[in-house]
Amino acid sequence: MGQIIKNDPCRLLLVEGKDELYFFAALCDELGITDKVQIEEFQGKENLRIFLLNLVNDEDFENLIYVGIIRDADYGGDPFRSVCDAIAASNTRHPHNKLPVPDNE
Repeated sequence: MGQIIKNDPCRLLLVEGKDELYFFAALCDELGITDKVQIEEFQGKENLRIFLLNLVNDEDFENLIYVGIIRDADYGGDPFRSVCDAIAASNTRHPHNKLPVPDNE
């Protein structure tokens, strides 16, 4: 995976799939904030951990000021916990670049 962060400053919204990508792109367009938010698809919940590992290793990580993560609330799991676990795992892989792990939903 190449460089993720493309804007300076970067307000990054990570979405699970194409439907979310199209929805949030249209919402940002409607709100007139398309140039303020960078939306990236992590292509399925099983890929979030790898995507975040690449994010913390991005050479422009210091330009990241906000990150939001949109994930489906599938049946039979704890989506909030899985997102927190993916963030925590990415934080162990880089000596300086860390993402905050939320305390609650």
